[in-house]
Amino acid sequence: MGGSRRVNEERGHDFYASVNLEGQRGLLLISTDEPPPAPDFDAVQITIVHRPDQRWLLSIWLKEPVLSSIFAELCQNLVDASGIIEAKHVPAFVFSRLLKWRRLLEAGSLETLGILALRGLIGELVVLKHCLSIWPPQVSVDAWVGPFHAPQDFAFPQLLIETKAVMRAAPTVRISSVEQLDVPEGTDLRLAIVSLAPIAPQSSSGFSPIALVNEIREALLAEPQALADFESRLSSAGFAQHEDYERIRFRFEDLRFYAVEESFPRIKRTNVPRGITTVSYEISIGSCEQYEKELDNRNGC
Repeated sequence: MGGSRRVNEERGHDFYASVNLEGQRGLLLISTDEPPPAPDFDAVQITIVHRPDQRWLLSIWLKEPVLSSIFAELCQNLVDASGIIEAKHVPAFVFSRLLKWRRLLEAGSLETLGILALRGLIGELVVLKHCLSIWPPQVSVDAWVGPFHAPQDFAFPQLLIETKAVMRAAPTVRISSVEQLDVPEGTDLRLAIVSLAPIAPQSSSGFSPIALVNEIREALLAEPQALADFESRLSSAGFAQHEDYERIRFRFEDLRFYAVEESFPRIKRTNVPRGITTVSYEISIGSCEQYEKELDNRNGC
């Protein structure tokens, strides 16, 4: 059950701790002045609403439950530090402080991957598990080259797969370089989009990263060399058997493959003006639907 409560009765700024009906944690600020445009963050979602009483509601919602403790510290810091800020400047102060906390929200500890890197790795492991249902273990593991920072995450002899892990119901997918979807003509390239939903650590549903890794290990038990190569790739990806990976939980939502054909929405190196060396962009997932094409054992080898 959701609800909100004011967290700074003794101060002049209207901050509220909130939990919505889905259990998502948030910090709300009611302001008489319109907030500036909100920056984009991966770990939190920011919404700005003009209320009927002509005041403004600025909401900060945590998207990654595993970061609950860090988010609680951030919220307390925002409330405490804003006490000396003039009311009309508080929304801008909130965004400024969020930018300072961005690295902590999006990075892991010294022993673990950051939450974004971990989600990307989970996406690759989901695709690897799918490939194991189509091709022999050694072929599938050898094709997984994402840990080696290859342009695409999987490289079969006749098939390349670029994997993207997105949040549930995400409208777009980010392509981090031109090379990810720009390959020689005639190459069979698929964009794999894995939809995941982070869930509360105490939940009994979903799966942990350790559980997914162990499931793949079990599938490789009969192939000692494939298992050894899998472990080597896990290590190269920065994954270790850490207890934190037992507490993080995801729910698998969907896996779809799209054929990156000539008309597929993408940027090619030949279309990039001279002098621009780095390009990243976002693609509407809806625009990919007409290119959906499942893998089968005729692909790859």
